[in-house]
Formats: sequence, structure tokens, C-alpha cells
Amino acid sequence: MNEEKTKLVYCQNYCRKEKKDYKKKFDFLGFTFKPQSIPSKNGGLFLGYDCAISQAAQTRIVSGWKKQNFHRQSTLTMQEIATKVNPQIIGIIRYYGKFWKWSLRNLIRHFQYRLAKWVLNKYKGLKGSFRKAYNWINEIKLSYPNMFYHWTIFKSIDFMTRAV
Repeated sequence: MNEEKTKLVYCQNYCRKEKKDYKKKFDFLGFTFKPQSIPSKNGGLFLGYDCAISQAAQTRIVSGWKKQNFHRQSTLTMQEIATKVNPQIIGIIRYYGKFWKWSLRNLIRHFQYRLAKWVLNKYKGLKGSFRKAYNWINEIKLSYPNMFYHWTIFKSIDFMTRAV
């Protein structure tokens, strides 16, 4: 047993009194297990102990998108970007979205931001306006709703906000 990796964690939820001796969260296989608000069956929220994608995993994925540098390759088409990135997005959503797909919102917003940067580099007529770039992407999304996998999964999320 590795002493550095082994630790005691207090799994705090709504029915346990708080103990201050132990940490309340831990990372395992790319997930962070921690106390968080969970929707109840009655329509309210309660404090439960659940998992979501870890910050380290999000950072690793985003840095991978930065290294791909597709937002600077204005010679690519949107279909070529989709072909290149869709297998990765499918894997991310199937692995990390197994429990709570909504926990991937910020990650998907960051990808949409990278896509908006690509649009601004490709179409100079948009004059550097992220609002116009997001509107252009939304028009493509309406015309080709299956181009990117996350467009079929997250239909109701507004990706107009920037996540940097």
C-alpha cells in the first residue's frame, strides 16, 4: 500500500455531522468524489456525496485541445474539425458523463470557445466579435445538428457564454 496515495476521507452528507479532522474530497480515476448538492425526488436539493469530473482531468483535456491548435488552422473546414475532435468528445462524454452529464458543461463551453476562436480566425468579416462567432456556430448547429457529438447530447445548454 502506498502511504502517499492512501488517506482517510470524511464522506459528508446531509445526515452526518461535520468532522474537521479529515479531508472531504478525493480524486480517483479522473473523478472527484466530494459533498455536493444533488436534486431530490421531491424537487429540492440536498447535500450528498457524489462524483464529477476532476479539475485535473478537465485541465488535461483542455490543454490537449490547446495543443491540437485547430483554432489557429483557418484552412480547416468545420467538418474536418468535427472529424478530428468527435472521437475524443464521444469518449469524454461516455466516460465522465456516466453519472452527471451536466458536470461537463464547463468543459464543453471551453470547446465551444475554441471553436469560436477558429471561426474568428477563418472569417475576418466577423471583426473579432465573439457574439457574432457564437451566432454563426448556432446557425451551423441548426443546419447540421449532428456534426458534433456534444450538440446532440447537450441540446438545451446555451454555449454563448465564454469559458476561459
